[in-house]
Amino acid sequence: IYSTDYPVLFWIKHYQANIQRVFDFGGHIGVHYYAFSKYLDFSTLNNWTICDVPAVLKEAKLLAKQNEADKLRFASDISECEGHDLFLASGSLQYLEWELHDKLKELRTPPVFVIINLLPLHQNTKTITLQSIGTSFCPYYLRNETDFISGLSEIGYQLIEVWSNEEKKCNIAFEKERSLDFYRGMIFQLNKNH
Repeated sequence: IYSTDYPVLFWIKHYQANIQRVFDFGGHIGVHYYAFSKYLDFSTLNNWTICDVPAVLKEAKLLAKQNEADKLRFASDISECEGHDLFLASGSLQYLEWELHDKLKELRTPPVFVIINLLPLHQNTKTITLQSIGTSFCPYYLRNETDFISGLSEIGYQLIEVWSNEEKKCNIAFEKERSLDFYRGMIFQLNKNH
């Protein structure tokens, strides 16, 4: 658990009675599931679905078997979040070129809650840059904060809270005006009247 996890834990605990199915997008081998299970009561949880690339899911399934984590499920496509109560994306959306609202609006039963954390959002612009992960460089997408929020609002999500992840920064060489001093986190709830 890191300090950046605190808001996610807070909001999951706050709405825990309404959350039986979690879709953890970019959930790796289940890092959030295992870490959060020490602090949250998962007895009412039906399942926690990890969505990641096939190679990562292979390892996640082995670990789940070793740990007898019978509530873990596995998915390789965001469309499989159909009918889940919570969509969680922590530090994963910046590696994808598509927009979250475009994927969620295709669902007949979209998640009731959306929690986004560790997302690089800029106040004025959007930028695609590269991130060095040591062994390679990855395309890295800094979105415009207003556009990101309005995209979800347009498909019926109401913004409940926004927070700053001040432990995270994004420095783009020679582009100070495009760099970020902090990342964002936020929670949305689907408006039933939409």
